Amino acid sequence: MDRFSVDIGMVNTASYAWREEANVLAGGATTMGAVSATGVGDGVEDAVSTFLTTWAKYASDQSTLADSMADRLDEAAKAYTVSDYAAQDAFAQWLEGEK
Repeated sequence: MDRFSVDIGMVNTASYAWREEANVLAGGATTMGAVSATGVGDGVEDAVSTFLTTWAKYASDQSTLADSMADRLDEAAKAYTVSDYAAQDAFAQWLEGEK
């Protein structure tokens, strides 16, 4: 049987990376949402405005998903940590009972 283990450090690193990605995407969404299409020329202003609005929404949605992924990884790390502490405590109590 193969061994299964979880490297909490890697889970935390992945969570941090997802959170950073969420921040970058949120910043991009804010920037794109603030850009004006005014002055780009007749006939393209509506297209530019639509493009910016669409991509701002997409970036915002992706930021939300990235934040959610980071949250799930944080929850997993916490669950594994709590489980490890409980197992260590139970083992320590068992050892004390064996003395």
